[in-house]
Amino acid sequence: MRIVRSTVRWLLTASALPAATGLLLMFGAGTAGAVPVGTITQFSAGLNAGSDPHSIVAGPEGNLWFTDTGSTKAIGRITPSGVITEFSAGLSEDSYPEGIVAGPEGNLWFGDRGAVGRVTPSGAITEFTVGLNPGSRPEGLVTGPDGNLWFADFGTKAIGRITPGGTITEFTAGLSPSSEPFGMVSGPDGNLWFTDAGIPAVGRVTPTGTITEFSAGLIAGSEPFGMVAGPDGNLWFIDHGSTAAVGRITPGGTITEFTAGLKESHCPLLCGLGMIILGGDGNMWFPHLEPGVGTIGRISPGGTITEFSTGLSFPSHPQDLAPGPDGNVWFVEAASPPAIGRITPSGTITEFSAGMSSCSQGGIANNLVAGPDRNMWFSDCGSIARITTSEPPAQSPATPTGPSSTTAATPPACSASLASTRITTKGTAEATIRLTATGTGTCTGKLSLTTRIPLKKHNKTKTKTETIGTATFSIPPGKTATIEVTLKAGARSLLGSDHGRLNASLTVLKSSPAPSQTQTEKVQLVQKKTHGKTKK
Repeated sequence: MRIVRSTVRWLLTASALPAATGLLLMFGAGTAGAVPVGTITQFSAGLNAGSDPHSIVAGPEGNLWFTDTGSTKAIGRITPSGVITEFSAGLSEDSYPEGIVAGPEGNLWFGDRGAVGRVTPSGAITEFTVGLNPGSRPEGLVTGPDGNLWFADFGTKAIGRITPGGTITEFTAGLSPSSEPFGMVSGPDGNLWFTDAGIPAVGRVTPTGTITEFSAGLIAGSEPFGMVAGPDGNLWFIDHGSTAAVGRITPGGTITEFTAGLKESHCPLLCGLGMIILGGDGNMWFPHLEPGVGTIGRISPGGTITEFSTGLSFPSHPQDLAPGPDGNVWFVEAASPPAIGRITPSGTITEFSAGMSSCSQGGIANNLVAGPDRNMWFSDCGSIARITTSEPPAQSPATPTGPSSTTAATPPACSASLASTRITTKGTAEATIRLTATGTGTCTGKLSLTTRIPLKKHNKTKTKTETIGTATFSIPPGKTATIEVTLKAGARSLLGSDHGRLNASLTVLKSSPAPSQTQTEKVQLVQKKTHGKTKK
């Protein structure tokens, strides 16, 4: 056992900074394209016969990747120009790949029957089974704060962890035989969170595998389903139990459910709220499903719910919401005729149907995701499809004028931020940095951690900046990556000499498309000290 006597937790607050104290963000801004907004293009050349594309995700190398659960199971890749390649070598005979995600080390990962799969950007597939319990069905992979991937195992009622090297560990202590873990997300507190409709409860698992479930505060007949990390430092989830609600849970486990503002459901067994997402406006969004008269809901971090229906087709069945690169939320209209829809932060809805497959209704078109080309992509009936989005207005390069300078609020094409950091003593100090790419281009760059050292000369105290750690990164759009930075010897004393301030310089370059402008933003790191023990 090793005792960690003090832990330093850093929080981000926007503020003016003294010179040489802050987080520097540089990112490219896109320019408007010539293709009209809402233009849908279908791509099928290169797909296997009997193809059935499902989940889709933006890859770290600038392409999009998808699972194919058709007659020939495969993992597919499509370039922004629409060139498709499918890979099957390495999949098992009874494979059924689902839920593909970008991993922290530059590969793609997916769940399968009794396996967790990895595919490299070149298409080499490896499946890992050792460490999974019999009857396993991993799903909902997500990168954890420890640099590993975590998943819910619905088949064996477990929470699983797999390292980038393929070592699997499953955890069941803290779950019950009736548990139904689902919807893993990485929380702002450095833990993983999930919903459990079988208990019902909301669960938390630490990077070491300690599971705690929380039920107090849930409505009677609750069925928590799906989660998202909110902008307020809490976790938000959908409750599609006997009383539809949107729930919030704090990192400490306090649950509050909100129902005011939700329309009354007339088919409780078939209707309810769909998966919740975080929009670019800082609110959470979700579909409210009702046969023929669905709506799209928005809930603020304060719990105010508003539902929107004007602009939806009739009948309507909105689903698969996703944040777009234009600051709007995009969704699939699964009713007939099928369409792709867009809703602005103020609730204005527009639907686009030209170019949709004739068999897209009934939920066949799904899994919207922002691509590296600033368009939205989705899997359709036997094809992969793209719909163009609007671009943010062009802006002039920002020129810093001093410590209190600010920048224009135009949404960047590609940006990153320090989501949280944690410094622990492990013989040599390390910093755990979580970076989030909020644009649509893959963010690559270099992170430098610095501190200031006081120097006394002629009875005067001056300071010099000392670099204590560096790292490079590449983050797919819309994803959060964890970077472990080993700090140089004596880093703790250097931090102490800076009165607890750790400064970070983060340079982000947009890889696709090429950047046309740069913008500078400053954010301050404020230290809070906590005390605790960790085991090794």
